[in-house]
Amino acid sequence: RFEESSSILKKGMETFSELATPHNLLLFGSLLRLQDRQQEACEALEHAIMLHPWDGKLYLQLAMTKSSRLLSANATASASSLPRRSSLSVFRLCQTAARLSEQTEETRMQSLML
Repeated sequence: RFEESSSILKKGMETFSELATPHNLLLFGSLLRLQDRQQEACEALEHAIMLHPWDGKLYLQLAMTKSSRLLSANATASASSLPRRSSLSVFRLCQTAARLSEQTEETRMQSLML
């Protein structure tokens, strides 16, 4: 079911660009995650961020997906032994999501510049 849903959603967004809304892109990334297709989910969310760089939810979803991918790849390793660069990437994505969710004049201007 998830595979069929993600396939239909992907085809719809490719056919009708107006369907590539942040909400649908989040849904697509979530459907890929549910199918254990973490790498594809990361790629889809990175693409979504390129289309909607001001949407903090996309950054947060990408951070969660990357974190999940890191933890599953290192299931036997402790959190402290995760690659530092990857952990920093997740941390920065979370920072960006938090910053974009704050509705201040500064973040409004930053999102306009993105």
